[in-house]
Amino acid sequence: SVKEEQESNRLVLDNVKKIHMQQHKELESQLEMLQMNLDNLQSQLNERNKAISTLQQQLKVKEQQVESQNLDLMEAKQELEKHTKETDEALRRFMIQATEGAEKIKHLELALVMYREEIN
Repeated sequence: SVKEEQESNRLVLDNVKKIHMQQHKELESQLEMLQMNLDNLQSQLNERNKAISTLQQQLKVKEQQVESQNLDLMEAKQELEKHTKETDEALRRFMIQATEGAEKIKHLELALVMYREEIN
């Protein structure tokens, strides 16, 4: 009968509405979950970006320190080379003086020997 068919259709429609509402609620729940995950990921991304920024700043400071230390090292190396040259020159002069002194001593010893021979 028509009434039974209408009732059957109404029940089917009610079931379809219930299923649709359940699906809607599930989708809303999934959407909320996805939004929370997105917020979490965004928060993690922000924290990592801050950490990267801090590390980049620290790296820049370290690079500046290395550059400064390299300049200091170059200056110290130049100073050492200068002192080495000065020391080498002083040693060369000392060796010349020592050689000249040794020659003078030989001459004096020779003169002394000759003087002793003259005296005897």
